[in-house]
Parts: sequence; C-alpha cells; structure tokens
Amino acid sequence: HMLARQHAQQPFGRQLVEKRRQPSPDADIDAPEAWDISTGSSNVVIAVIDSGIAYDHPDLAPNIWTNPGEIAGDGIDNDGNGFVDDIHGWDFLMNDSDPMDPIDLNPGGNPGHGTHVAGIIAGAGNNGTGITGVMWKARLMALKAGGVNGSLS
Repeated sequence: HMLARQHAQQPFGRQLVEKRRQPSPDADIDAPEAWDISTGSSNVVIAVIDSGIAYDHPDLAPNIWTNPGEIAGDGIDNDGNGFVDDIHGWDFLMNDSDPMDPIDLNPGGNPGHGTHVAGIIAGAGNNGTGITGVMWKARLMALKAGGVNGSLS
C-alpha cells in the first residue's frame, strides 16, 4: 500500500523538479541595462568579509581600496583606528595588515573565494581583460575573516 502511494506521487514530484529547472524569462540582474545608467563610483567603498582578496589581480587592482590615512610600512597606526598599516584592509585571522587571498588553483588549494566574490562585486569593467563586476568602479576593502580551510576568526 505504501509503495503504491509513493509510486503514484512520483510523477508529481518529477513535474515539480522539472518545473524548477526551467529558468524564468529575464531572470537576471539586468546588468547591461543598469550600466546604461551607472557603472559605479570610486567614492563607494565595499568591504568584502571573506578569505581576503588577491588585491594584485588585474581585474581587481584598479578597484582596491587604499586607506588614505595610513603610510605603508612605517609600523605606525597613522589614522588612529587601532590597526597598524591597514593599507588595503585587515587580516582578522592572523591579526595583521595583509588581507591577501592566497590563491592556489592546484588540487586541494585555495580557490580564492573572497577574490571571486570581489570580482562579482567590482571587477574592473570595459577594460578588455578578464571579467566585469556588477560595478565597474568601486573601492574594495579586504577584510579577511576566513581561512583557506573555511575557518573563521
């Protein structure tokens, strides 16, 4: 009796799965239409709290935030915010000023989740290289809070 009931329900379940797989028309963020209005602004700072950002990545380097109140490498908290030499953000995992996402695409390596997220947000656009983010221009602040193994600080 139970098996007959499950079998009778199975086609309905398949229909639900098949229906969910079909994309809805125009189910995207309409980025090209939005870019006709604005491609972002370097006055906008977006903090990415993740595994860090590979701030030397060619699609991200033009949009990496630089702390205007710090002097790089002088060992002094110039802006008085409690973080010494926080030039591009902060690494809360190691408690230091280098929030680099150490990308290693080898098997078992770090795929660069924070860098990927940063690229979606503000990969430099219309530059003939790589990818384009939702915002072509913005300042990305790297706040490293997670390790390569998914641990959090």
